[in-house]
Amino acid sequence: MSQALYTSGTGLKAGTNQINVVSNNVANMNTTAYKSSRVNFETLFYSDLSHSSTASVTSGGVNAKQVGHGVQIGGITRNFAQGTFKNTGRDQDMMISGNGYFVVTDSSGQSFLTRDGSFSLDSNGDLVTSSGYYVMGASGTYSTTSSDVNVHIPQLLNLIVEGAPAAEYGETLLSEMNNADLTAGTFTMVVNGNDGTTVPVNVTLTQDNINTMDVDALVQEINQQLQAGGADGYIVASVTDGTITFTPQDPDDAVEFETPMEGGSNFVEQFGLSNVEKNDAGNYVSKITNYSATISDAGSYNSSVSLEDWTVSNNGIIEATYSDGSKMTVKVDENNEMTWQITTSDYVKITGDDVDVQEGFLDYGNMIIELCTVVNESGLESESNNLWSIGSNAGTAYFGVAGYAAFGTIQTGGLEASNVELSDELSEMILAQSLIQANSRVFNTSSSILETLVYLGQ
Repeated sequence: MSQALYTSGTGLKAGTNQINVVSNNVANMNTTAYKSSRVNFETLFYSDLSHSSTASVTSGGVNAKQVGHGVQIGGITRNFAQGTFKNTGRDQDMMISGNGYFVVTDSSGQSFLTRDGSFSLDSNGDLVTSSGYYVMGASGTYSTTSSDVNVHIPQLLNLIVEGAPAAEYGETLLSEMNNADLTAGTFTMVVNGNDGTTVPVNVTLTQDNINTMDVDALVQEINQQLQAGGADGYIVASVTDGTITFTPQDPDDAVEFETPMEGGSNFVEQFGLSNVEKNDAGNYVSKITNYSATISDAGSYNSSVSLEDWTVSNNGIIEATYSDGSKMTVKVDENNEMTWQITTSDYVKITGDDVDVQEGFLDYGNMIIELCTVVNESGLESESNNLWSIGSNAGTAYFGVAGYAAFGTIQTGGLEASNVELSDELSEMILAQSLIQANSRVFNTSSSILETLVYLGQ
């Protein structure tokens, strides 16, 4: 009979732990991105009063007689279902829609994961959690190692934008010019010689030309058409200081650039030639259609632009806007490589090799928020401050950019709510209460029977 005391005791212990889990779920029903837990019970062990035997010629088979000795907690499992989007109206609040966790580090460099995207900038421009943990920036779209660079948005920035050097400009493909978006078709120049000669020159660009032809080749094509039309004695085209320059052979020679008819190439408009007049040197000069940018850290307001605002895309890519109207971000190209992109105040986008990042400036990728997934999400271990650590049974961790591979996307303007269902928790609480009450009755009954047995021996 004393065994019944121990058996009911295991039920009391199991019910108490179930109550503890339920109470923690209820306590965290408003905790950002909290994942609810559930207790799984299993039998403890059994003792045999008699063993089983098989049937024989002379007798039938006998089943084993077993007595159970209680219950134990087989496991406490997490419900990793995504919580609902909770609108906060704050653009810097983020929620991961789908797979993934933000990667954060403490002051000692130890890494943790979190689904809590309530981030802000500290006084240094570092993106941090509400507890001061650094948010890590991605070093690539897919990797088995985490980045060692945290997300940092420069508060002060030295930015120099200028026309690309002539040598680089001439080798730039027409499709890659950052201040022109050419269309296929024909454009026309009318050359007016001082002898009264008028020569129309038509140049046709195909989409294949635009994709494969550089500025030097375009100038050669223009000069060939000038020669074919008999106008090369009046004007010649050349590449000069990031522009295309049309030089009359005689100061009295002139050229008109015609706005194309519908379906024609927009070359004249894109190169700023539609209303161009002779400059002081007597030449016709296009606008600069390829810029370069140099960015570096700044030490003072005297030589820099200051941060005014920043936004986050659904890929976790940060775009910072500065006081001069320019924008800075990181672009992921078709080869999944990350390059800086500068957008000037007049919307010229400068990216790739045209952006020169000075030594000591931000490393590539630290304006893209890094996400992490693991093979076994249930192997993550809960920590305080809405954090998770990668447990030994979590499997391989993968790091990358939101929206790529198996990573979810990022929604801004709100946070992920807890996935606690209060009605389910109240049901679990009633079951746990019943478990404790029933086992208490068994304990009391067993105690009464033992007391009766004691009196029988007097």
